[in-house]
Amino acid sequence: MIFDRIPEVYPGMFPSDYRIGIHGWDFTEKELQKNKGKLLTMDIDFGNSCFLSCPHCFRHGGLLDKNKKHDMSFSDIIDIIEQAKKLGLKTIKFLGAGEPLQEPRFIELLKYLKSKDIASVLFTKGHIIGDDNLAEKYHGHAGVESGHSLAEKLMEYNVTPMIGFRYLDSRMEDRNVGMKNYSEKRDRAIEILTSMGFNKHNPTRMGLTPLPTTKENLKDAFKIYRLAKRRNIGVVVTPTMISGLCHKQDYLNSIDITDNQKIELYTKIYKWNIENGIQTIDDIIRDGVSAYAGEAPCNQVGCGVYVTLDGTVLRCPGDDITIFGNVKEKPLKGLWEGSENYKRAGTFNCRCPPKTGKTIPNGFFDSVLERLMRT
Repeated sequence: MIFDRIPEVYPGMFPSDYRIGIHGWDFTEKELQKNKGKLLTMDIDFGNSCFLSCPHCFRHGGLLDKNKKHDMSFSDIIDIIEQAKKLGLKTIKFLGAGEPLQEPRFIELLKYLKSKDIASVLFTKGHIIGDDNLAEKYHGHAGVESGHSLAEKLMEYNVTPMIGFRYLDSRMEDRNVGMKNYSEKRDRAIEILTSMGFNKHNPTRMGLTPLPTTKENLKDAFKIYRLAKRRNIGVVVTPTMISGLCHKQDYLNSIDITDNQKIELYTKIYKWNIENGIQTIDDIIRDGVSAYAGEAPCNQVGCGVYVTLDGTVLRCPGDDITIFGNVKEKPLKGLWEGSENYKRAGTFNCRCPPKTGKTIPNGFFDSVLERLMRT
């Protein structure tokens, strides 16, 4: 198993200065108050190429691409980032629409972001980093000769890699993404990144995404969380988003876990955090239960937006229905300041508006806290 090959960073109690969260992902309450009303983060699509076939992908069978307008060009994306920078942009997250590392100009974009002092969070399945031939195929023109040299670029340009990791069983993982020997490539990527020290920062500059938590991978979720956190790798554990195929109730019902299973999983993770010095019960009472079990609260829907491949602006990737407008038709400033997200400015824990009442039941966060206080 991959975790057996990676040394633990925190084998015992976590240090008193340990910060939960992931570099570039979230903001502290102090940062939010100091920059209240600013557009601090932005999810943005960059390309749509991907040769994997993950059934849970938030872009499969969804609404975002049904009425496709002309996709944004590279210069369009640069223009939007320039607009966002004037509004206070500090970080960008790349979730899709495809596999960002399959886009030949991605390194060029990362270099530009570094020049603007904008940190990046990269959601990737990791197989490009873990395969020297693929790394050179897509980025040889940018001086990349191997997975290791691709990782060096990510380090140089202040990128936080978030590697897809749904199962501990490699056969299930390979079958899930539709690629033979995928897990070998993903695991090699994790080894490369940890050997370079992405997980030696505080907060960490590396994460795993066992997303979404469903009937198939529920039994692995807590173990992945525990094993990764020991190695100072952030972990995003959360129920499925209401996007992609999950708009179809039958499909959602077929994969979603029960409300009680969600409460039990979150309670177990938070209890482990308390037992290992990551948080105290007072910390959790003060900050609230996060939409991402055990990690820093989600505040992106109070300081950011999601810009899709065709320029449509949404509140976040977990919701492909709530549309604020399109950057091709109106400047980003007006879209941001007229959005519901702007009205939440300064909120440290936004919980999860898109999922609440759907895959996150009403009263869920209070239920987790109540159960945790009884244990």
